[in-house]
Amino acid sequence: LSMNKQLLLGVSCAAGLGLAYYLLAPKKKSTKTSTLICYVEVETKHIEFLEKMKETYKLKDLGKAVRVAIQFAMEDKATRTRIFTEKICNTCGSTPKDKKKITIELYPEQEVFLKAASSEFGIKGTDKALRCILEFAMSPKATPEQVFGSIRCRSCG
Repeated sequence: LSMNKQLLLGVSCAAGLGLAYYLLAPKKKSTKTSTLICYVEVETKHIEFLEKMKETYKLKDLGKAVRVAIQFAMEDKATRTRIFTEKICNTCGSTPKDKKKITIELYPEQEVFLKAASSEFGIKGTDKALRCILEFAMSPKATPEQVFGSIRCRSCG
C-alpha cells in the first residue's frame, strides 16, 4: 500500500473506533430536571442579600441563589421548623414593606415544598414562606456559609 492509502486506512480505523466507543460506551444519565418559571414577591433587602450571595458564592443568577436557600430549608426538619416558627423578621406585620416581584426558576419539588410549608405552618402563601427562608438566612441564626456554602442540589449536573 502506498503511504497515502496507509494514512487513510489508519485515520479510518481511528474514526471507526471512536464511533464505536461513542455508540457503545455507557451513557451518563442526566440528573437535571426541568424548572418552573415562578413570580415571587420579596423585599428589596432580600434582593440585595441574594445579589451579594450570588457574587460571593459564584452562583449563576438570582434564581440559583433562591434555589440554594430553599434547598437549605428542605434539608433538615429541625431547621425547617425553626425557619417557619421562630419570629426572625423584625418588620413582620408592621408597616408596608418595599416588595418587588421577581422572576425565578424553581424545581417542581421546591414549589411543592413552599406550598406545603405554607400550609403546615399557617403562612400566608409561598411568597411569605420564601421570605421566611431568606430572613432566616440573613439572621444571626444561620451563616451565609451554612446556607450557600454547600452543594445540596441533586438536580445539578
